[in-house]
Amino acid sequence: MAEPPLEEFDARIVQTPLQGLLRNMDQELARRLRQSMASRNREPERQGSLLLTMLRITKNSYEAVSFLLSSTDEDPKRKKEFVLVLPPTNRQLLDLLFTLVFMTDDFEKRSMAYELSSYRQARELFEKFHARYGQDPKWQSHFQELREWLGTIEKYLGITPEQKANPAIIPYWYAPYRLMNTATKSRPFMQFLEKWLYGETSAQAHLNPSGLFSMGAFLISEFGPENERATVKVRNLERFTFP
Repeated sequence: MAEPPLEEFDARIVQTPLQGLLRNMDQELARRLRQSMASRNREPERQGSLLLTMLRITKNSYEAVSFLLSSTDEDPKRKKEFVLVLPPTNRQLLDLLFTLVFMTDDFEKRSMAYELSSYRQARELFEKFHARYGQDPKWQSHFQELREWLGTIEKYLGITPEQKANPAIIPYWYAPYRLMNTATKSRPFMQFLEKWLYGETSAQAHLNPSGLFSMGAFLISEFGPENERATVKVRNLERFTFP
């Protein structure tokens, strides 16, 4: 059965207000962060820096994708096929969205758990490289810089002597599927995200069989039946351009 034609969407309808929203959010979070730093109010500073970091990662990804997929100029170096790099970026942003949504149910406690998990992972990464290159003179200055950085993080997050001695007692932060199955207020919304957005996007980002098939048809459409080539190529291109 033939699929209905895709409707062209004028992205400018949402781009202008969205850009304004991102700019205003950035300015407000930055203002609050500076205020917290000036007053030496450690907990609001920690929370504000985390939110601002998340926002700027999101904003950077959005602007990069907008540039990559721009149709306002005809730069020959900007290929239409570049649209296929979107799934990993979309997956990254969806992971961040799951984390933020889950956090907001109990932001102070859960945002701290998130940052403590990052400390554990940083320590594990340090130990992995130190176990292999710890006796190499060329690595010593790098390890010293990492020790100083870890010391700063330990002070900033209030790492306890027990956590410093054994980072494994700090729980890892859950991936989206575990977050979604945790009893929490936002669980229905996360289940909706997983059902309609995350599952397919994750498959495409990881290039599992389903993801590879859905993306690959666009790249090898030239080998399909002649009467289907244009339809397959255009439909797959527009499906990724207008998700």
